Amino acid sequence: MIVKDPPKGKGLTDPFILTFQQNSYNRSSKTREEMEKIQAFREQLLLDLIASKSLPLSIVDSNQFKAFTHSLEPSFKAMSRKKLTNESLPDRAAIIWDKLISHFAEVPTHSLTLELDGWTSVSGAGLMTVVVTTRLGGSMLIDLVDISSLTHSSVNLSELAAESVRKSGILNSIITDEASNYKNARPMTRKTLEAKHLIGVFFRKGG
Repeated sequence: MIVKDPPKGKGLTDPFILTFQQNSYNRSSKTREEMEKIQAFREQLLLDLIASKSLPLSIVDSNQFKAFTHSLEPSFKAMSRKKLTNESLPDRAAIIWDKLISHFAEVPTHSLTLELDGWTSVSGAGLMTVVVTTRLGGSMLIDLVDISSLTHSSVNLSELAAESVRKSGILNSIITDEASNYKNARPMTRKTLEAKHLIGVFFRKGG
């Protein structure tokens, strides 16, 4: 998941944010609903910070982090790592995913490419990444598939590739490396996409 920093020099101009900044310490006048909204807003900022700066999730459980947030605003309830991992990050990622995929749908298809790459981690897990890149150099990780339980056959890889195309709606080109299983998977993926009426895809070699 890629989260960009706010534009420099523009500041935060959303009406709720401005109201929040002006009245954040006047807690006695706030309703429970307003306090819950402020809590959710702070959690969103924290999630974006963790994601954009690749901070360890364990930071939220550290005593130093809790002391820091409490010194800024005692009413802020720091989420646990369990909630962060199982609820907050997946929910935030789903929102960002929906927005970006909707944005991709409006972009000319010739400007988008789906890149697939697989490897074995140090722990022995088989993984395949699916990345969308643009002709301007932007990129987004849209899937990380654990393929440990699958043989890395061309058939399985072609099915995974076809599913990534279906999920993302990106039909311009797919790039893979020249490992024999990926190389053989390319024509198989083409046939799978044609069978599902997801046509217009062409394939080329990766670097």
